[in-house]
Amino acid sequence: MPIYEYKCLRCDGEFEKIVKLNSPNPTCINAVPTADTKVLTRCDGDTKRIMSRTEFHLKGECWAKDGYTYHDGIDRY
Repeated sequence: MPIYEYKCLRCDGEFEKIVKLNSPNPTCINAVPTADTKVLTRCDGDTKRIMSRTEFHLKGECWAKDGYTYHDGIDRY
């Protein structure tokens, strides 16, 4: 099962959760302060799935950084 990132629509908190692909969005699991400063409660707000930041590196030869796109009109492949 993949790890998805979610953002709460109530408290703007972000969290990650392992869920099935077609399962509904979970409720917010972040703790929020209450009137009593020593007590925290769970937000339980609605969430939306957000796009995670990823790093994608093309390794090996024949990619754009290695001159994969030639503009001199010669067919190399």
